[in-house]
Amino acid sequence: RGVPQLAVDSYSGGASQPSVDPVGTSHSGEIALVSISTCGEHTPAAATRGGSMRSGSSRGGSTRGEFVALEALEADETLLDGGGGDGDGRDVRHDETSGEGDAEPSGDTADPPCTPLTFWQVFHRTTWGNMNLAAVSLAGFCANFETGMAWGLLASWSRDGLGFSGARRDLFMAAYSFTKGGSQLFSGVLSDKIGRRVPITVGLLGGAFSLYLAAFGAGYDGRYVLGGDASDGDKTDGLKFTNLLIAGVALGSFTGLMYPVLGAAAADHAPSKKEIALTLGITRFWRDLGYAMGMPISLLADFTSPEAALICVGGAMTVAGGVFANSYREAP
Repeated sequence: RGVPQLAVDSYSGGASQPSVDPVGTSHSGEIALVSISTCGEHTPAAATRGGSMRSGSSRGGSTRGEFVALEALEADETLLDGGGGDGDGRDVRHDETSGEGDAEPSGDTADPPCTPLTFWQVFHRTTWGNMNLAAVSLAGFCANFETGMAWGLLASWSRDGLGFSGARRDLFMAAYSFTKGGSQLFSGVLSDKIGRRVPITVGLLGGAFSLYLAAFGAGYDGRYVLGGDASDGDKTDGLKFTNLLIAGVALGSFTGLMYPVLGAAAADHAPSKKEIALTLGITRFWRDLGYAMGMPISLLADFTSPEAALICVGGAMTVAGGVFANSYREAP
């Protein structure tokens, strides 16, 4: 292990910087801010003698105040008396609290280790070890689950079950694809402003509604079509196609609402910058596995009906939306 670097941030509140002695106490009477880092980043926090904590770090790693580097000092517990140092070459950091109560935990460890995690450690953490990443993986799975329904079951059902012409089927698929792609231009910006939880939750629940609309609005021989007339087949078919088209537009919009946000949410909760790409790869693995659910759903449609299969998928997405809304917490 190399000798760690000691960074001291003394907050004197005045124009001049007080001198700092090696034990981390400024001559101005305040406890200086001390952190040990071997990862190239300092995330210091200092406590005044009154007990309140003050931090010199921001989320981006920038600091307020001036660091005074004291080189060639051993990472000794006695050096950081009361600072929680463990002397193992990792970052020594302090919680940024005011003593009035801790902030709501996001499910992540407050101080991720400097040493990169192994593949299986990140896989375990992303799949079920961290509730936020597990919720993102589940949401991604359902996102491609419903995408498979749009490209597979809905397309074949509109041809073989509903008897729509090729032009109508092409219009349905184009409406779905265009709205899915176009909505992604705005959903990412929206999530940067309001957070990740709302877009993903709304996307899951909205997608479920779209599948319900397709099943009841276009299926069951028009029994649930509002304004339909059993004696006028052309009118009923027109209403069924209108409902299917609206369902396609809604499905594309709600899928696009959460698609780019899933990756951002996964990156937010990666253990460190060194594991962002691996975390994204694992969440995308679970996301794309949703396509594979087309096989059991097609069997369900064959043994029951396409409407029952759509309702089943919609129910799964409804449950996933509730789970995500209750388990996901925004990154600090």
